[in-house]
Amino acid sequence: MFKLGARLGLRDPRNLRFGNYIKTKRILPEIPLKIDWDSDVMDKYQMFGNDLAGNCVFVAAANQIVGSAVKTGDPCDITTGKVLREYSDVTGYDPETGANDRGSFPEDVLRHLSKKPIGDPFRIEAWGEIDISNLEEIRAGMYLFGGIFTALYLPITARDQIENGEVWHINRKTAFRKRRAGSWGGHMTMTRFMNSSEKDIDIRTITWARQQKMTEEWWRKYCAVAYFFITEKWISDHTGKTPAGFDLETLLADVEELRK
Repeated sequence: MFKLGARLGLRDPRNLRFGNYIKTKRILPEIPLKIDWDSDVMDKYQMFGNDLAGNCVFVAAANQIVGSAVKTGDPCDITTGKVLREYSDVTGYDPETGANDRGSFPEDVLRHLSKKPIGDPFRIEAWGEIDISNLEEIRAGMYLFGGIFTALYLPITARDQIENGEVWHINRKTAFRKRRAGSWGGHMTMTRFMNSSEKDIDIRTITWARQQKMTEEWWRKYCAVAYFFITEKWISDHTGKTPAGFDLETLLADVEELRK
């Protein structure tokens, strides 16, 4: 069963902007045309209760953190129970009765996770917003931070296509009411794969414990907002660096640049 749960439309104009970092950073590493942080991780992604509750915002964050830990070789003890407890803490959701299962705003969740204590696997160090219309910015953020926290206005056609194992694409032969953005609802995913080396850009996102491919046209129509966040699990305990070669101090210093 596919549950949604992202409440979209609430955005703080004071959010850190990744585009400002790109403009001010004197040296930006070369960003590969193909980014694939999903390799060797697919069997670790989980549903984390998103077949039972509308906790997709927390699930997307959990899968990003789990995937980061696999890449750096660090331990990670996030469980379905913990994900549902975090969802309950923010929304008042009761897993026994299903009461208050009304989803959550992505930015509320990001603020909540940024207040977690040091050592908590859900803790994030910093977060900010990415320009969804700029695929180069998306690609850079995906490479540097290990994924893009992606909010989607899903149409009903997306439900039909994922049930049939199809790529998310715009089918203009279907009724407009089924193609309308948000006609199914708001949903949060984690996007960790993009291949820009071909004429048709290949974008794939993690949702409901699977990798879902979408066309660039579909992305531009239905992506509502995207964020980056920094988790300690993206930093190897052994090397002190990310798989992209950055250390935590550098990343946090760079984020401070965004605050100026």
